[in-house]
Amino acid sequence: MTATTTTASTRVGRLTSSTVSSSKAFRIEPVPIILDIGSTNVRVGYAGNSRPQHLINMDNAIFENEYQYEVKSTKASDASKERNNKKSKTKTESEWYLILSPLIERVFDGLMCKPRRVVCLYSNKRYAPLSFQKAIQQHLWNRGVPAMVELDQLQCLPISQGWKRGLVVQISREEAVCICHADGQLLPYTYQMIPSGGYKNWLQPQTIDGKTEYVLPQRDSKDNKNDDDASMSSLVSAILSCLQSCPRDLRLHVAKNVLFCGDGVFLLPDLPRRAMKRVQDILQNNKHDKEGNDEYNSMVIDINFASVPINVTSLRPLASSLSLISCAPYRADWICWVGASLWATVWNKYSDEETPIPWKYYTLEGGFQ
Repeated sequence: MTATTTTASTRVGRLTSSTVSSSKAFRIEPVPIILDIGSTNVRVGYAGNSRPQHLINMDNAIFENEYQYEVKSTKASDASKERNNKKSKTKTESEWYLILSPLIERVFDGLMCKPRRVVCLYSNKRYAPLSFQKAIQQHLWNRGVPAMVELDQLQCLPISQGWKRGLVVQISREEAVCICHADGQLLPYTYQMIPSGGYKNWLQPQTIDGKTEYVLPQRDSKDNKNDDDASMSSLVSAILSCLQSCPRDLRLHVAKNVLFCGDGVFLLPDLPRRAMKRVQDILQNNKHDKEGNDEYNSMVIDINFASVPINVTSLRPLASSLSLISCAPYRADWICWVGASLWATVWNKYSDEETPIPWKYYTLEGGFQ
């Protein structure tokens, strides 16, 4: 009995020592958290899921300038507006930390899990203030997050549907963004942003019992009066400019996969069809002179976008190839979250040498690096 016990204990000791030695090369960790910070809401859940586990709505946009959306009886001077604008854009890391504290607390209270790696998505990572990113990193470190990675929402979008080349139009509350995507990479030189293209520009004031609220307009399918407004024209011009900036050998592939996503598409499902209809009409030059002048019909159409004329002559062969694809089976407002969820699930290897995810680890010298 004694010999048997000794042999068994020795065997267990060898297994334990081998397990400890191999654990350094092979890491067992839970799946990462996907944290998607949008314009007016936050989506959070675990990698591998097909939908966010929690949705946190914010009363105002996180980068909203106070003077722009607050209605007062007296008009503020241009000087005071400029001061408020500068104050809003120059928040320090400490100020952002205080603003984000209740939001991050709700995120982790909803998940009720131990600290794990976080994939953080920004609605517009190019213009997210550095102090804002530092504040989020500090929050995650205080929560015990061992590592994180920061991505652009549109960077992970094609993974949810499997296409490799296309044009993405994202419509949030504050702005609209157009950019081409090719073979897993965003093409930064095709990037177009419309500050006045957010869905808030389509909202209309409605006063009930003395209280004014902004609601979506009740639009008849036969009513096309909203197709000529400034917001729609800017969006159409941005799409054409994005196609113009795309390399010629990619234009045909990009035009076949035009995808609209974002909160604005979920609230205004008819908006993509209306925008692409105008783009196609412009490329086909479907404007006719009342007197039947053929010379007028053959004119080159120029569209003023940011005071710069866009010559669409080279884009006209794409008119018959333009194709609007749907976000189905996912919702337009969380399709980017789904793409990040699939990406993190496939590429989150348990070995640091094998994973292609550029994880940032916290260092005492300068935060996450």
